[in-house]
Amino acid sequence: MRKSVTFRPLLLIMLGLVLGLVGCQAENEKGAAGVSAGEIEHISLTCIDICLRWEKPPFTLKTFNDADSILTFTEAINQARRMEGDLDYGGIFNMKLFFTDGTRKEYVLNIDDKVGSTGLLVDIAKSTQGYIIGQDMVSKLRAIIFPA
Repeated sequence: MRKSVTFRPLLLIMLGLVLGLVGCQAENEKGAAGVSAGEIEHISLTCIDICLRWEKPPFTLKTFNDADSILTFTEAINQARRMEGDLDYGGIFNMKLFFTDGTRKEYVLNIDDKVGSTGLLVDIAKSTQGYIIGQDMVSKLRAIIFPA
């Protein structure tokens, strides 16, 4: 007598794999992180590498604790788009997010004072993966990082 083979477990496994791949693809297209402005106590920027070689660095350390600035930074992080391939870059600013629960998240943020440029965001924990910050968002960040 021949046993009947059920494909139900195999079908469920395949469905799980497909859904997992779709979820990964969707995450790859999202920004660098799902950061909420309400969870952040303050943000600090430290002038590093490239910034320190500028003729006139804008500051050594700057802290942002007002709601508008924090919202602008979190929008930039959440709207940043993943770049393809590995990175080889120098840093302009080290950016630390200080959360209300006592945790921190650290990035390299490359934004200069040149109008029309895009920015680069790199999560320190994944230092070979970069995210592009669009010109509109960079303009908003530039206004608070390099005030006139």
